[in-house]
Amino acid sequence: MLKPTKILVHTDFSKYSDKALRQALDIAAQYKARYSCFRLLMNRSHSACTIITFRQPKYNRRTNN
Repeated sequence: MLKPTKILVHTDFSKYSDKALRQALDIAAQYKARYSCFRLLMNRSHSACTIITFRQPKYNRRTNN
């Protein structure tokens, strides 16, 4: 079975993408994978786009293991 090490999640801030993001975060926690979340913004002419990226914090949470 493949073990994910990096997860990329797109969001449009809808309730459906929020649910997908929560599931991606659960998978990242389960496999200790890194994740990035992004939002793609396009202008009206669709000739250019902007990518806004939200990355996982660089610090590790303390766990009681």
